[in-house]
Amino acid sequence: MFELGIATMIYAFWIAFIGGPVTLFGFRLYYVLSKKIKGIAAAQILALPLSLGLFYHLKTPCLFKTIYKIVSGFFFAAIVVASFFMFYMLK
Repeated sequence: MFELGIATMIYAFWIAFIGGPVTLFGFRLYYVLSKKIKGIAAAQILALPLSLGLFYHLKTPCLFKTIYKIVSGFFFAAIVVASFFMFYMLK
């Protein structure tokens, strides 16, 4: 049972470390390409940290925004679980 907990924390670390930024950037890139956004707005959506550019340009509630928030929440939960592994390693 202990090994299962450690394995879960390690997998959560890799999911949060690699999967999170790549997936969320992919979502933002899909949004920019599908809406044909160009110039400064596209650069802001793709480059601003914490998805500030996306939420600045996507003010009205829509399905894409809801899905993006759910996926962001999943990766945040993975980061929290992965942080338990860091605390375990320091102990």
